[in-house]
Amino acid sequence: RLLSELVEGRLLVRNSDGAYTVCRALRGQVGSREHAAQARSQVNLVLEDLAVTARSRARFGVWQGNELGVSYLECAVTGGRGRCSAGLTILPAHATALGKALLAHAPPPVVQDVVDRGLPSYTPHTLTSAWQLHAALAATRRKGMATSRWELRDGECAVAVAVSGPHGHVVGALELAVDDLANGLHDARLLLVVAARGL
Repeated sequence: RLLSELVEGRLLVRNSDGAYTVCRALRGQVGSREHAAQARSQVNLVLEDLAVTARSRARFGVWQGNELGVSYLECAVTGGRGRCSAGLTILPAHATALGKALLAHAPPPVVQDVVDRGLPSYTPHTLTSAWQLHAALAATRRKGMATSRWELRDGECAVAVAVSGPHGHVVGALELAVDDLANGLHDARLLLVVAARGL
């Protein structure tokens, strides 16, 4: 449903080889100030569709450099409909899939700043050493997705993918909460990849 709506809304275009790409008009809009509200609206629409399709919480996050964390929009499903709102806190990059998806593509000095500031433990599963974080970021780059399992809060798991802008640079990330990484990983990744192409 999400894919067909993105094509119907002319946000995705299907190429002759069957692959989907973001339409040329949307690529030009994201960088201009007068279209910032339109871009946020598009993010909200994609988040709502993602949350409703997956029947789970969805987030879009961007790097908040001065805080060394992630600011985000969150969409939760209530009564079968998605409802989006801005996150009230800055999420720790090392303890969330959203943050790891962004950090995996950040310049090395940014990752070092995060490590130097300290990697606080939120649960017994939080990555708290530099080598754990570097291994997780290498796995994220290799697999094209980040995961978190009980790292920020006990019982919460999530999958995230980076969102690239028109020139191939990572501009944000999408995250989807899953009940269990063993059973929800594959479907969540597919939904996230399609949704990321729509931004």
